[in-house]
Amino acid sequence: MQQYFILRDDKEYGPYTLDYLKRYVEKGNIRPEDWARVDGVEGKFYVSELLSGRAVNGAPLDPIVAPTAMTALREAPQPPNVHWGVWLCIILANNMLFHMLSLKSHKSDPILVMLSVVLPLILVGWQTLWAQKFEQKRTALIYLSVASVLIVSTQVLSLQSDPGMKILAGVAALAYIVFWVLTAFSLRASVERCYRECEGMDRSLSGVMTFFFSTFYIQYHFNEISQRMAARRKAGGDLFTGV
Repeated sequence: MQQYFILRDDKEYGPYTLDYLKRYVEKGNIRPEDWARVDGVEGKFYVSELLSGRAVNGAPLDPIVAPTAMTALREAPQPPNVHWGVWLCIILANNMLFHMLSLKSHKSDPILVMLSVVLPLILVGWQTLWAQKFEQKRTALIYLSVASVLIVSTQVLSLQSDPGMKILAGVAALAYIVFWVLTAFSLRASVERCYRECEGMDRSLSGVMTFFFSTFYIQYHFNEISQRMAARRKAGGDLFTGV
């Protein structure tokens, strides 16, 4: 998908997709006589030339696509913008803290076990709430809710001395992993859709990275989306007024 940049007052705004340009021209935020350039194509062109649908310098333009309800940038909810590295440090610090407290008590304290999973679940819950707002459905949130019940059940059952309970704890642990992965891949689908519909980018997230690094990998892309939103709104200035 081609990307377009508006040139105005010695500044460059963008990137935009062609349907964005059409939307902003209709709103009056971009003028047909504004100069623009096309990524990967030499020279600059009037916006009216780009919207005419003809080729520029021999390069065919993307067809203008009618904007959908989720096309405009401002219609996308702001994703969690805690840096993924900070996110990782919080989780590690949480795990180390409760591990040290457990060693200090010289026994497995069920209350400590429960508390140790609260913060990670809250952080991932923040991600799933964004997905719920963006997708208008609760798929990721439902998966996470089931995973939360299963991880708590695993911890409780593992503290029992009955061998049957230990087996159930193992089954619950496997089920937890399944629903945790489902949560991660549901979030992945939401992020890919946000890239596609709100940023005009056809980006596919790695399935391997999603499987092994789940919430941290998703958060990395949330950071990138947040930065792109902030940069676009800041650089766009009057281009976004009234959109």
